[in-house]
Amino acid sequence: MFLRQRHLHRKEIEELETNHKEIMESLETISDDLEEEQKIALATKIMEQLKVNLNILVVGATGVGKSSTIAALFKNGKDFVEIGTDSKPQTQNIEKFVISNNITLWDSPGLGEGEEKDKKHKDNIIAKLQEKDKDGNALIDLVLVILDATNKDLETAYKLINKVIIPNMPNKDRILIVLNKCDCVIDRVDFVENGRKLTDEQIQYLDSKVNDIRGRVKKDTGVDVEPIYYSAGLKKENKLQETPYNITKLLYFITKKNPPIKRLMYIGQDNKEKGTDDGKKDYEKSWWKSTWEFVTDLAKENKDTAKQMMSDYALPFVKNPAIRKILDNLLKKL
Repeated sequence: MFLRQRHLHRKEIEELETNHKEIMESLETISDDLEEEQKIALATKIMEQLKVNLNILVVGATGVGKSSTIAALFKNGKDFVEIGTDSKPQTQNIEKFVISNNITLWDSPGLGEGEEKDKKHKDNIIAKLQEKDKDGNALIDLVLVILDATNKDLETAYKLINKVIIPNMPNKDRILIVLNKCDCVIDRVDFVENGRKLTDEQIQYLDSKVNDIRGRVKKDTGVDVEPIYYSAGLKKENKLQETPYNITKLLYFITKKNPPIKRLMYIGQDNKEKGTDDGKKDYEKSWWKSTWEFVTDLAKENKDTAKQMMSDYALPFVKNPAIRKILDNLLKKL
């Protein structure tokens, strides 16, 4: 009797695992079939129902390229003006910038402006990191630390990362350190003459810098970080911003650092001028897959919610008869 029950239990588990695998494959098929506009519409509908917000703290010294980075990442980012520029004088406060109904950026100066100002900046950053939302959760979902890849002295940055941000960030996985102006290391002419791609010498230099940062942060805090380098695109006064490099990779890493439930918010908010990247991965496709993980997570955790989402939200957007059949079968399984 016991052996028979155990056999039945194992059979049920195997059946559940098979169904789960089919569900995941079906969701990926649906995602691949939807046009970008349909995904945007679907994501918008889901976000309206969930009523969640995304808050990113952007930290970096004046001149590292915060404005150009935000402009390269988001379609509404061109209106972002960082603290410390001619059009926005330096203040002692963290400034709020709304990208969309769901995405808010918080701009904080970096350190290195004198002991008194640095103390004020540290206090403000710590207060923001410890701030709670209406549900009692940490307000800040991600800290984006922007450094200048051409800067050889990063001691001030290490103080900020290791002694201010990491100790006060509840979830250490929500920190992303990035190096802007990667095209300008050694000699920018080499980058331009190489078809707007990094030369082997530049890559070697940047990889060494990434390893140094990773090692220093690990040694001082015990936290693993994965810095990446990119170029937001050179921007000269009264001229259009140049094509970015590795900006799709940056968006992919930013998205992956967020909780799956909040990744859908990036859909429809990204800048379409992606430029070029290092080609190590299909970042565009990987980004779409990453944003879609929330839907698959729902299917894993809450069958009823997943069923409602698929029937009420996803089905109306699917036009392909074959995919609709897959979705119908999927709903029956749920």
